[in-house]
Amino acid sequence: MFILTERRDNSFFTRDSLLQSSLATNSDYKRSLLNSLDLFKGVLPDDVHALLQRCDRRDIEEGEILLTPSDKNDYVFIVLSGGLNVHVGSPDAPVLATMNVGACVGEMSIIEDRDPSAFVIGAEESHLLMIHQSLLWEMVDASHEFAKNLVVVLSERVRSHNRVIADSFGELKKFERHATTDALTGLANRHALQETFPSEIQRCIEMDAPVAMMMMDVDNCKQLTDLFGHSAGDGAF
Repeated sequence: MFILTERRDNSFFTRDSLLQSSLATNSDYKRSLLNSLDLFKGVLPDDVHALLQRCDRRDIEEGEILLTPSDKNDYVFIVLSGGLNVHVGSPDAPVLATMNVGACVGEMSIIEDRDPSAFVIGAEESHLLMIHQSLLWEMVDASHEFAKNLVVVLSERVRSHNRVIADSFGELKKFERHATTDALTGLANRHALQETFPSEIQRCIEMDAPVAMMMMDVDNCKQLTDLFGHSAGDGAF
C-alpha cells in the first residue's frame, strides 16, 4: 500500500499505516500533496485513493539507469524525492533535461506503446512512485483532472521535442554555412562553388543567358604579411 506524506525538504516518501487515519480524515492535506505532483494537480484525493494504494515505489541510486531505449517500459514514474536526468542517444550524452520532484517520466512510451526514446538516469538518490500502465488508464477513467493533466504533460513533451528539433536544425544550418563559407572573407568557398556552379551553368543554358566567371589573384601576399604581419594580410583580403 502506498501512502504519501511530506518532509521538510519538500520531497516525499512513503510511511506505514500509522498515518492512514490522519490522511483519511484530512482531505485538504492530501490534496496539497497531490497538487505538488504534475499528474495529480487538482485531482480529488477520493477519486484516486484506492488506485494509489495499488501503486508501488522504487528507489534508485545516483547514476542508476531507470529507462533505456532497449528495454520495454510499462510504468509511469513520478519523482517523489531526488531527481532524474534525461539523455538522448547514449547514457554518456549531455543531460537534455532534469526531472525534479513532482515531474514524471515514462508516459510517452506507454501512450505510444513503444520503447522509451531516451535514457533516464538517477541524478541523485531518488524515490519514485510507480504507476503501472493498467492503473494509469484506470486513473484516466476515474478523474477528469488526471486525464487533463496527462494531456498537458504530453503536450509539454511534444513542445520540448520541437525545441530540440529546432535547436538541432539551427546547429545543422550553422555547420552547413561554415562548410560553404570562407571564414576570413565571408565569401562562398570552393565547396560552395562546386555545388552551385553546375546548376548556375544549367540555368543560363535554359534561359539562353550569358555566363561568366571572374577570378582575382592578390600579388605579393607573402611580402605584405612579412612586413606588416598576418593581421594586415587578413585585412587586405
